Amino acid sequence: MRANGWYAEPGWTFSAAPWTPRVFYRYGHFSGDSNPNDGVKRSFDPLFYTVGRGTGTWFLGQIAGQAFLFNSNENVHQLGVSANPRRDLNLSAFFYSIFYDQPGQFGGTASHALDELDLVAE
Repeated sequence: MRANGWYAEPGWTFSAAPWTPRVFYRYGHFSGDSNPNDGVKRSFDPLFYTVGRGTGTWFLGQIAGQAFLFNSNENVHQLGVSANPRRDLNLSAFFYSIFYDQPGQFGGTASHALDELDLVAE
């Protein structure tokens, strides 16, 4: 096993502004395997796949992250904004641009997997 996964997430909360808006950018990397038949597993395995600390934080992409990518063989650009118009309501928007780390793992050559936009009310 020679795999890795990590992310960096700078963000800012405008605590003095109405609705306390927050913006952030996250780059997530989860290694892929360019040669799945060489006996060395290089594709990141998340081991536990759960909700994490909230929507859009553990699996990246509500559709792509839960349905078929599973935090493996991907590089993800994520932009998020959120606001709290009331104490019991949080509104968020998440944009994801997802690329394969190793397109050959799936037998393809295209590096761009998909883009996704999620609108969330909690």
